[in-house]
Amino acid sequence: MRQRLQWTYNRLKLMNVLEIVFRVNRYLGQIYEKNRISKGWRPKPRESIRFAGPLFPFDKEWTQHRHSIKAQERYALDRLLHGSIDLLGVSGLSIGRPTNWHREPFSGKLLPKIYGKSIDYRNPEQVGNIKFIWELGRHQHLVPVALAYAVSGQTKDLDYCLKEIENFIEQNPFGLGVHWCSALEVGLRVLSWCFVYSFIALRQGRDELNNPQLLPAKAKQSIFEHVWFIRNFLSRYSSANNHLIGELTCIWVACNVFDLGKDGLKWKLFAHEQLEMEASKQNFVDGVNKEQSTYYHYWVLEYLFLAYLVSVGSGTPFTDEFYQRIIKMSFFLEAIQDRCGNMPQFGDSDDGVASVFALCQKNNPIDHIVRAVRIFHEGSEEDSDHKAYWYTSIAKKKINYNYPVYEENKLYPLSFNHGGYFILGTQECHIVFKCGPFGHLSIAAHAHADAHSVYVSIHCREFLIDPGTYAYHTKQKWRNYFRGTSAHNTVRVDCLDQSVIGGNFMWLKKANAWCEGIKSDMEKDSVSGMHDGYLRLKDPVLHKRNLELDKNKGTLIIEDHLECKDRHDIERFWHFSEDCLVWQVKDSIWAENNGVKICLQCSDAELELVRGQEDPPLGWVSRRFDYKVPSWTGVARNNIHGDAKLRTLLQWDI
Repeated sequence: MRQRLQWTYNRLKLMNVLEIVFRVNRYLGQIYEKNRISKGWRPKPRESIRFAGPLFPFDKEWTQHRHSIKAQERYALDRLLHGSIDLLGVSGLSIGRPTNWHREPFSGKLLPKIYGKSIDYRNPEQVGNIKFIWELGRHQHLVPVALAYAVSGQTKDLDYCLKEIENFIEQNPFGLGVHWCSALEVGLRVLSWCFVYSFIALRQGRDELNNPQLLPAKAKQSIFEHVWFIRNFLSRYSSANNHLIGELTCIWVACNVFDLGKDGLKWKLFAHEQLEMEASKQNFVDGVNKEQSTYYHYWVLEYLFLAYLVSVGSGTPFTDEFYQRIIKMSFFLEAIQDRCGNMPQFGDSDDGVASVFALCQKNNPIDHIVRAVRIFHEGSEEDSDHKAYWYTSIAKKKINYNYPVYEENKLYPLSFNHGGYFILGTQECHIVFKCGPFGHLSIAAHAHADAHSVYVSIHCREFLIDPGTYAYHTKQKWRNYFRGTSAHNTVRVDCLDQSVIGGNFMWLKKANAWCEGIKSDMEKDSVSGMHDGYLRLKDPVLHKRNLELDKNKGTLIIEDHLECKDRHDIERFWHFSEDCLVWQVKDSIWAENNGVKICLQCSDAELELVRGQEDPPLGWVSRRFDYKVPSWTGVARNNIHGDAKLRTLLQWDI
C-alpha cells in the first residue's frame, strides 16, 4: 500500500492541472461505466456492421507467392492447434484448447473476471506476469494460422481461428477481465482480427466474409466494441507516447477493414488526422523517436508504416511529410546498425510487434520492418521476407526490381542532432555515442539513465554494448538496475543515477545531454557533449565527454571531464557482449569475440572486472524479456577532489 501511495504521489507531481482534471473525470466516468456494465450495458452500433474489404488485394498472384507452408512452420501451427505456444522466448507454454483466456500461461495464475479497469495489472500477486497474458490476448498467433488457411485451404486452420475468436468473445464480455484494461491491448487484438479475416477473404472471396458462419453477429458486435473502447480510452497527456500512435493505427486499420457505420467513418477520419499530428509530435525532424528507445522507435515506425500502407491501399494516403518521417525513422535504425545488423538496444525493449506472419519467424523484428520499408521505398532483388511481402501488398504494390539494391557501406560520421545520436566509424569499426534529450513527455516512460553512453562494434563483433531491459512490471531491483546508469557505458557519480527514478515507467528528474560539436577529417573523427544530470548534487558536477576516433591507428580515446569543487566517487562502466572472452592485465581489459581482439586501457583508475553479480546487480545482459545472462563488466574507479580529466583508450587490430 505504501509503495502504491508513493507511486501515485510521484505520478501526480508529473501532471499539470489539466491532466489532473482529465484523470479525475476519466476515473469518475469509469465508476459510471462499471455500474452500467454490471447491468449488462455495452456500446451498440447504429447501423449493421459489414466486412468492408481485406487488407490484401484479391488476386491469385499474391497468394500463390506463398504456395506452401514449410514443414517447421506447419509443425509449430499443429502444436498451436493442440494448445501449445511459444511466447516471449518461452517454449511450449500450455494454453489449452479451447484457450483459457483468464489463465496467465507462464505462472498458471487464474485472473479475476471483474471490471477490467479495476484490475491492478502492475501487481504480480493479482495478475502474475501481465506481459504473458496480454501477449496471448493480442491474438497475433492467429494470423499465421489464417495465412496457412489462405495458402493451403486446410479447414482445421480456419476452424481454429473462428472458434478461438468466438471463444474469446464468450469468455470476455465487454469491459470485464484483464483483456479490457488497456486500450493498446484491445487495439492490437482487433488489428490481428483484421489480418485474420483478410487472409480468410483471400481464400473465400471478400463477399463471403459477410456470411454469418465466417463473420457472425457476435464477432461484428465485438469488433465494434473493441474500436469503441479504443476511441474512448486513448492514451492522453503524459501517457500519449507510442501507445497513442498504436491505438490510433488500430482504429484506422479496423475502420478500413470493417464498415462500422457512421461511427466508424467518424473514427476513421479522426484517426487519420491524429496520426498525422502524432507522427510529427512524437518524432524529431531527423527521424529519431522522442522516447529514446531503440525498440519503441521501431514499434512506432511499424505502426506509422502500416497506417501509411493501408492509406495507400484504400486510396486515402497520408501526406508526403508523414511518409518522409517514416523514411527518416527507418534510416536512423539502419544508421545505428553495424554492417552485419548488430544494433545497440538503447532504452526499454518490449519484444512486442504490430503483427506476425509466421510462428517460426525468429529474426529480430526490427530487421523485418526496416527491410519492409526499404523494399517499399527502393525495391529489392528478392522478397523472401514474410512481413516485407505482405506489408507491401497492402498498398497493392508489386516490387519494382529495376530499383538499385541498397548500398550497405555507410558514410561516416553520421549525426542526428535533434535526437542526440552520433555515429563514428570505418569499414572496421562502428561507434554510437548517445548524447541528447531524455525521453518523451513528463514521465519519460521508456528512457534509461544512459547519457553519454557508447556502443562499439569491431569487424561486426559487438564489444561494448547496452545490456537491455530484462524486467518491466515485476522484479523491482532488476528493473531499476537495467534502467540505471551503472548498466550503461558511461560515468556514474557518488553511486547515483544520472536521472531520478519515480516508478517503473516514470522519472522524477531527468538528465538532458547535448552535443558541443562533431569534427571529421581524413585521419580522425571526434564528437563531444555534456549533460546536466549531476548538477542537482549539493556540490554540482558537470560531466563532459569527448570521443576521438583515429581511423588509421584503430583507436578510440574517450575523455571524461568532470567539473566540480568537492570530493566525489567516480565510476566508469564498460559492458562487454556476452559473446566476449574477457580478461584483465594490470590496468587493461582485453576482450576477444570470434577471433577479433580489443584492449581497453584505464591507466588512471582502479580497475575491476565483474560478472553476474547479484547484489548490487552488475555484469548482466538481457536480449529479450525476462531473460538475462552473465557478462563481463569493467569498472574504473576514481576519487576526485575538484575538476578532473579521465582517459580511456580503446585499441583494436592489435
